Amino acid sequence: MAMFERIIYMILVVSPLVYLTGGVEHVTPLSIANYLNLPSLSFINYLAFLFLFACLIFGALKDLNKLIPIVVLVIFMVAILFRENSIKGAIISIVSQLLIVTPVFILIGSKFHIKTELLKKIVNLYLAYLMLSILLHYLFLSYYMLIGTYLPNERAVGIFKNPNHLAAFAVLTLILFYQLALQGFYSKNKVFIVEIMIAFVIYIAGSRSGQLFFIALILLHAYIYNRRMFLKYTLLGLLGVVIILTSDVGIEKIESLLTKRATADIQEAGNMRITILIEMLRKFSLPELLFGKGSGEGTALYITSQAASFEKIVWLDSNINTLTYTYGPFFTAFIFIGLVVRFFYKYGKGMSHTYSLLFLMYFMWFFNIGEYFPIIFMLLLSVLNEKGSHCK
Repeated sequence: MAMFERIIYMILVVSPLVYLTGGVEHVTPLSIANYLNLPSLSFINYLAFLFLFACLIFGALKDLNKLIPIVVLVIFMVAILFRENSIKGAIISIVSQLLIVTPVFILIGSKFHIKTELLKKIVNLYLAYLMLSILLHYLFLSYYMLIGTYLPNERAVGIFKNPNHLAAFAVLTLILFYQLALQGFYSKNKVFIVEIMIAFVIYIAGSRSGQLFFIALILLHAYIYNRRMFLKYTLLGLLGVVIILTSDVGIEKIESLLTKRATADIQEAGNMRITILIEMLRKFSLPELLFGKGSGEGTALYITSQAASFEKIVWLDSNINTLTYTYGPFFTAFIFIGLVVRFFYKYGKGMSHTYSLLFLMYFMWFFNIGEYFPIIFMLLLSVLNEKGSHCK
């Protein structure tokens, strides 16, 4: 157990840093990877991912409630492999499918457990990563201002590849922090300070999805566990609404300020994912509506198909769209409904047990969970557990 615990600890420490390497996905000049010629080390996260999932599957052999769904899932995944026409394609497909179906493992309750004291070290380290992201953001802004370069937007990325991923990482770190705080590891004053820091990180990331979820999360948490803070946050929010409505700044200007983008870009981004989903379903044949079309590569295969048909290239851009493209809308609906049912089951044990599920159900609409390894590993953590390290 001690060896497994050390492995989990190193994966959690290194994963966010490894995710930075490899320049393919860097979408903004405000990224450290644009200044460092870093070799891609992403294979480390892939190996860690496969190791942990093998551990989870091995753990499920002792529990029929987990084993049966996993066997059914494996049958689905093997059937998808027949859409490939090469061994290399099949290997890529199986790894990609494992990434895509991460929510299924979370749905059936697969987790890996490490001691709470060790999790406290991880959370403190992640808060340090977020502080480093703030520092890097303003160093980059100062540099560009100094050389007189105009930036189309100033969304923070920090040590990550994408501003939305930075915001999601910050929110999930707050969820882990909340759960440890409920065990008495942090005082209410420290909780408030961390909430302010997370709020600032999400603001400079310009992520609307992150901002909305953060507001809902702190209000929900405060309402259940600290009514005095809930009242303060509510009054502060109402004051902000009054100021906005009585000023001549306008809603569009406020939205542009929060997201650090032009209004036209905001509207296009907001409609993009649901539009992609609707257009994809319209083009599906009846068999494709039932069983999907992709082979696990998700976005990559979707783009290839569009290019071959001389269509406009768009990204699937969310876990919901990728699941639908690969397995069909009925499979996706079943998974999402299952997560909702599991939410109410967990709710019976206490609201804090549901935070990660709320995070998953919300952010599945905004990006591919399987594209961001630190989030996968964090979602598979079991925080409210005092036992030694093991897979379950």
